[in-house]
Formats: sequence, structure tokens, C-alpha cells
Amino acid sequence: MSDTDRWLEKAKARALALCAAYRRQLDGLWWLNLMFVVTPAVGTAAAAVVAALPDAPPVFLGSFAIPLASVLAGGSAVLMAVHKSLGCEEYQEESLRISQAYESLAVRLESARSAPEDVRESQRVLLTNKLAVLSKNVTAKLPRRHRAWAETRYGETSAVPI
Repeated sequence: MSDTDRWLEKAKARALALCAAYRRQLDGLWWLNLMFVVTPAVGTAAAAVVAALPDAPPVFLGSFAIPLASVLAGGSAVLMAVHKSLGCEEYQEESLRISQAYESLAVRLESARSAPEDVRESQRVLLTNKLAVLSKNVTAKLPRRHRAWAETRYGETSAVPI
């Protein structure tokens, strides 16, 4: 096996590992989406229903009686504001984009491995540049635990110099 073939194999393993790590990260965010997206949506809908009731019961906070619709709408607004201020949507969109980009790169690397010998080196140079640009433009930081998981499952994710 030539150096180019070994590099292509390692780069493919790295791309698959990072793809899997980003997907694992996204899979672990379901409970945050439940709390910061689903709960405010349900709370806002419930606030509208409660506000339409003629004799909606108030919520007592200390000596204050606050309309239940206000509590539901206010709580929902706070959760949505936290979600927005943390940039959760942007992070998840970027993680999905990066995961798909690494998966696409793995397919290209596999294709390059089966190319004729004289084409492999030029493909390696092209794919090295793509890998470098992709790695440089990542804005969604991958938690260490997911990178460690990917490394134990797929091999060292930094084994391919870029």
C-alpha cells in the first residue's frame, strides 16, 4: 500500500469519526430542544387558551396574584430568550452542516482510493485542501467527550495532518 493510499484511508477514518461525533452531539441535544423549544411552544399555546377562559385562576406568588396566562407566556418568553441568546439553533445547524460535510468528504476519499494510481496523488492534494478548509471553518466546537468517543471507535481523529 502506497503512502497516498494510507493517507486516504486515515483521512477517511478521520472524516467518518468527526461525522459520527457531530451526529452524536446532535443526538444528545434532544432534551435541550424539549426544554427550550417544545416547552415554550406548548406554554404559549396554553397561555392563549387560558387567556380566553372567562374565569382563569390566578397563580399566587407570595402576596401577588398573577394571571395564569401571564405566567405561561412569561415563562415561555424566558425559555425562548435563553435558547436564542445561547445560539442553540445556529450551533445545531452548524453541527449538522459539518457532519454532512465530513460524510461527503469520506465518500470522496473512498472514491479517490479506487481511482487509478496516477490520479490518486492529485486527488489527495485536492482532498487535503478541502479537509483543511473544512477544519478551519468549523464554528461549532465539538465537546471533548464526543471527540474521545469517536477516537476510541474510529481511531485517532487528529492522525491525519492538515
